[in-house]
Amino acid sequence: MKMIRSIATAAATIAVAALALTGCSGNQGGGTGGATGGDGGDGLTIGFIAMHLDSYFSSVQTGVEAAVQEAGGTVIPVSVDDDAGKEAQAFQDLISRQVDVIAVSAMDSEGTVAGIRSAVEAGIPVVCYNACVTPEAQEELVSAFVQSDNKSLGTFTGEFAAEYISTNLGNTATIGILNCDIFEVCKQRKAGFLEALDAAGVDYDVVADQTEYEADKTTATAEAILTANPEINVFWSATDGGGTGAISAISGGGLTGKVFVFSTDMSLALGDELEDGSILQATTGQDGMSQGAAIVEAAQNAVAGEQLDPYEAFIPGVLFSAEDLDAVREWMDANK
Repeated sequence: MKMIRSIATAAATIAVAALALTGCSGNQGGGTGGATGGDGGDGLTIGFIAMHLDSYFSSVQTGVEAAVQEAGGTVIPVSVDDDAGKEAQAFQDLISRQVDVIAVSAMDSEGTVAGIRSAVEAGIPVVCYNACVTPEAQEELVSAFVQSDNKSLGTFTGEFAAEYISTNLGNTATIGILNCDIFEVCKQRKAGFLEALDAAGVDYDVVADQTEYEADKTTATAEAILTANPEINVFWSATDGGGTGAISAISGGGLTGKVFVFSTDMSLALGDELEDGSILQATTGQDGMSQGAAIVEAAQNAVAGEQLDPYEAFIPGVLFSAEDLDAVREWMDANK
């Protein structure tokens, strides 16, 4: 029976840890050497498996690299291009290289279990981030689960939107939504956004709430919503793809200055739109750097011999708005 030390990780605690761990710049190339049997300090080698390469996964990888390199270790990054077969192979490759820890955003809550089990049976602890396996498998196999506080991704944008609606729209909004409610985390984002409007006393009516988040489909869906509901003056999206689609539909429909967008996640395209400021007013991005630092903190504990009761560390989002372009440009410079 494993020894269990329970950790209740509050967001504020992780934020402090992140500040302590992210003092140097990451090397996007990552390390290439095998494990050195690290003890949680110098020589720690982390195999980092990303679903695909985008701004979110890149920022988490950078956070991991910064923290590991500060301790004298290395990172072996692998992108599996949303391919379950490549994910399974990545586990085998990292096991053969005898890394100290594997960090993974699970492709499938059940399908990824086999890869994690192989690593653990080889003596390599596993830390999930962003997405993990079933609760039963987590309890048995996973040392920690680091993820965004998804409700905060909606709450922070909602608080900004409430102030904007109060100041600029007479405290009244007719809202269209592009959601991704097939995922539980997306329901949390929407709840955070709407609860923030409620708390601020905004008079609003949601007249369209449709699931669409695939980037190549969101513009057409947003156009259809606007055509069917010409009274809409506010759009909220649960994803950056939805935000981009809503902006495109508003611009293409001649509605700039009449309909305003509030979104979730951060991308270079959304950064450009915030700089323009005519349609997109705010979006809350995931704090990948702090997630990376939290992953390393969990990894250091695991390889030091402290078997942890699987725990979830929730990292708050970061608000980006058209009213604070210095922060927007700093993020864009770091992610180009």
